[in-house]
Amino acid sequence: MKKLVGMAGFMAVACLASGALAHDFFLMPSQFVHTQAGQLSLQASVGSSFPQPTTTVTPDRVEQIFVNGAGQPQLAIVGPGEKALNLQLSSGSDGTAVAGIKMLDRDVEYSEDRIPLILEECRVSPTALAALERLAKPRILKVSSRRFAKTMFCLRQCANADVAAQPMGVALEFIAIG
Repeated sequence: MKKLVGMAGFMAVACLASGALAHDFFLMPSQFVHTQAGQLSLQASVGSSFPQPTTTVTPDRVEQIFVNGAGQPQLAIVGPGEKALNLQLSSGSDGTAVAGIKMLDRDVEYSEDRIPLILEECRVSPTALAALERLAKPRILKVSSRRFAKTMFCLRQCANADVAAQPMGVALEFIAIG
């Protein structure tokens, strides 16, 4: 019971701490260069070195992919690459487009050897760190992982920018309002 109360206290304090610094899920073009009209390769990756992809997410973890834009753009999974999940956007029109990818929610357990890495990547208050240190070792942190990434880009031109203000419908999402 003491362990459970201590963990609950740690999690409550950790939730009040500042946001994560790293180990994020992101979606970005495979290259930041001009591409042929209507085609764009994207990468979904987990990592702590943006804009460098570091960890491939597998297609079986994908819950949904989203795309908004003129010309009924299509976004498809190409397959796993060395450091990212590769996707391909195809569009019949030039202009602004928004792509998103939501991974299946999952519960993750971090064992004692992984806890320092997680704490290094997040801004955790001294109070939360102290509460965690008081727990008996070996410890296991249980985390519910929810990942969603989206990106906005222009195919040859940045027309119809209002598409960036259209929500994709996930629980927490930022939209651009011009």
